[in-house]
Amino acid sequence: MAVRLERAGAVSTVILDRPDVRNAVDGPTAAALAGAFRDFDADAGAHVAVLWGAGGTFCSGATCGWPRRTRCSACSAGAGACR
Repeated sequence: MAVRLERAGAVSTVILDRPDVRNAVDGPTAAALAGAFRDFDADAGAHVAVLWGAGGTFCSGATCGWPRRTRCSACSAGAGACR
């Protein structure tokens, strides 16, 4: 699983869990991150979200070429947010 959501009391921790690629973000990981933050937002008992990277690296950035090959849902809908 590329993204995990853990909760301890009112604190949710969203963990990028792709240490083999230094937690680089690709399309499926971006979607999983968005889902984790939607889950956090929907949880009335969660008050703080911490974004963390597994394996000693927070995040090396986007997977090479991914943003140019992929359009976000806003762009696909014609909003042009990625431009």
